[in-house]
Amino acid sequence: MDVRFKQAPIWPVLGAWLLLVATWFGYAAVCCLILHVIGVWWLPWWLGFTPVALAIAAGWMGWSDKTVPATVTPADDHEDARLYAVVERVAALFGRDVPSMMVIETDAPNSVVLEPDDAARPTLYVSRGLLERLDNEQLQTVVAHEFAHMTHRDAKVLAFARGTAMWVVVLPTLLFVAISYLEVPCCIVARCCGRPWSSSSERITEADLKEHPPRRRLPLMLAVPLLVAAWLVRVAVWIVLLTVGVAMLLAGFVLMLPGFAAANRLARRRELAADRAAADMTGAPATLAAALGTIEGGMHTAPSADLRSLASMSPLAIVPFARPAEEGHDDWMDRRLAWANRTHPPMHRRMDQLARLSRRMGAGASR
Repeated sequence: MDVRFKQAPIWPVLGAWLLLVATWFGYAAVCCLILHVIGVWWLPWWLGFTPVALAIAAGWMGWSDKTVPATVTPADDHEDARLYAVVERVAALFGRDVPSMMVIETDAPNSVVLEPDDAARPTLYVSRGLLERLDNEQLQTVVAHEFAHMTHRDAKVLAFARGTAMWVVVLPTLLFVAISYLEVPCCIVARCCGRPWSSSSERITEADLKEHPPRRRLPLMLAVPLLVAAWLVRVAVWIVLLTVGVAMLLAGFVLMLPGFAAANRLARRRELAADRAAADMTGAPATLAAALGTIEGGMHTAPSADLRSLASMSPLAIVPFARPAEEGHDDWMDRRLAWANRTHPPMHRRMDQLARLSRRMGAGASR
């Protein structure tokens, strides 16, 4: 493997990792402070480090949307011979096996690499619009960008990073499910009183109860007060569920935002690292910059339906599946959410980095 590929600056990516880890310990510090203030003997303060363990566990499980659009066809070695030739050349350059190749039948020019959870080979997805817009040299730099992601294992790394922000959903969800089970005894009592009640926590459905309605098994004098009591308890459970649900929605949004912002910062750093590696390995940073400009310009004319169907692949794509012209039309809240959820660096920053690499290579060649 080319030595230049190993000499990329490590601090930007390491700094993003440190920021992500800092969010885990930030949550832990808040929890430790709360437990210390409460001062209950059977809740020692060091239990506040539970968020760190939960974040690592959630990251290990991973969080990524690997939804593949329906308009995908396997790359044909005859019809897509140009793609095969470019991928084989880049694979030899990186010293890697040729990945599986798929073509997304859309005019939106883009590319992405997905890694399956099993031991199967990574899959390279390129769109039909990308193949039609780029020449061989530009296509080679884009494929090299995706090979850099494969070499860095970015799909799994980002799944871990984004997964660490999901731990805040685990405990509230368990609490929500536990409260919902309080409805089950009420439904059982109601069925004993002859009423076809069912809850979402049971396997029995309303359709089953309508097909086989329950029979009253209790005397009427006992069934009426029990049914009223069950109804009151069920209403109370639903009030608590709705209250907890709204509270969890707001708390989850607030607590997940720092983690996702840190994980997406890491994603932006990995994109810059992949650009740098592709430029170094191909020796053509200006060609990659031209390809990125063509891809971004193609997003302005891509069908909106295609962009919506491919939006789940944005975090791993070479550019996000979003039309840049629409970014300035969002309101203040949308801009704040878009800022926290940015998975790619601004295009001008990528262009500036490639311009510096081009000047450096030009200066080295002139010596």
